[in-house]
Amino acid sequence: MESTNLVQLPNPRPRQLEEAVTAFRHRITDSGLFTDESLVRILDGHPSEFLAVSRMGSDCRKYEWSEGDLTGLGGAELLTAVRKGRLWLNVRKVTRFWPELNRLVERLYSELEQRCPEFRTSRHSANILISSPKALVYYHLDLPQNILWQVRGHKRIWVYPINERTVSSEVLESTLASERLEDLPYDPDTDAMAEVFDLASGDVVTWPQNCPHRVENAGDLNISLSTEHYTAAQLRRIRVAQANSAIRKATGLTSRSVRTDGLGYAMKYGVLLASRTSQRWIRRRQDHKLIEYPRTFRVNPSAADGVEPLDAPVAGTVGY
Repeated sequence: MESTNLVQLPNPRPRQLEEAVTAFRHRITDSGLFTDESLVRILDGHPSEFLAVSRMGSDCRKYEWSEGDLTGLGGAELLTAVRKGRLWLNVRKVTRFWPELNRLVERLYSELEQRCPEFRTSRHSANILISSPKALVYYHLDLPQNILWQVRGHKRIWVYPINERTVSSEVLESTLASERLEDLPYDPDTDAMAEVFDLASGDVVTWPQNCPHRVENAGDLNISLSTEHYTAAQLRRIRVAQANSAIRKATGLTSRSVRTDGLGYAMKYGVLLASRTSQRWIRRRQDHKLIEYPRTFRVNPSAADGVEPLDAPVAGTVGY
């Protein structure tokens, strides 16, 4: 594997990976890191605070999302339950805890940057997503730029442009400023604006920062690697949104300029650094921020759909 490129991205255009929805191919399945045996080992050894199980409904137009309890279950049991139900296992921050996965992710980014010399990234992170047949991810956006590496199974992803119909400027600003969650109201009529990809093992798709998207699995177990990163321009974009939010809170004035260069950006960055939402505080807040969802079920690999309801919902927290 070491002598063969893992990324197959023919003839990229300058800044293509930042500015355009792009599909290409990968060979990370050859690494052997995503077999059932390897996944069980990772699930058994991963810190519990960075391992979440979620359940969703069957209708992309109706938001139904809850968290579950997986206390006391091993990796093999979790895989059994995911194969049965409508579950989503998110193995978060894997590069922090698994050196072999960190080496893989760094190699992927190194190859991308070699193919696209203007693509320079930082703050790499990665999650392994293990999801059930027919599972879905609701319409949302992410703060960093994502690359979705499909390893096993089949899924369809819709990627939407950023405009006032898909996500309003007010909602985008408040999301970037961490004032609201990343889930968005979904209008099925905007599907006509989306680029749609059917992914199988070896497929990759990435999209510009903050593009709304949603996912539906086909009828098989899905294993995906989701990597995240920032470029210098993307960090500036977030700082501008955070500065605009700080100005609005402090003065009641609304600034809609999202320019990331010139004197205006420098002044806004100064406001940001001087405010209580300084860059250091925001970075710490984003690293440790928790989303609260109710825990409504317990994973049970013996149950018909892999879960059993709790007697009553309990508070639960899942980190970004």
